[in-house]
Amino acid sequence: LNSAQIENLKYQAFKLCQQHDVFSMGKTLLCILAGQKEIESNFSKEIDAIANHPDLSHVNPALSKLLEEMMNEDPAKRISMQEAMQRYYEL
Repeated sequence: LNSAQIENLKYQAFKLCQQHDVFSMGKTLLCILAGQKEIESNFSKEIDAIANHPDLSHVNPALSKLLEEMMNEDPAKRISMQEAMQRYYEL
């Protein structure tokens, strides 16, 4: 690998870590809003639990939408940390 390829790999790894952080932040916020302990650490169980998430009818619909975008199963479709923070402060 040349230096440009190595830098590209580092950047891709950095972006993936950021997307994982967005998911984790969404998961933590969901648990707080639902008043429950943290969801399983097994990713497939997390996705199942999110798909069947608790009633959040008491939550602002814009916040519910933000949570869905933060916890999208596909990291490429997941909202970025910067977008999540911007949208959160606009609520």
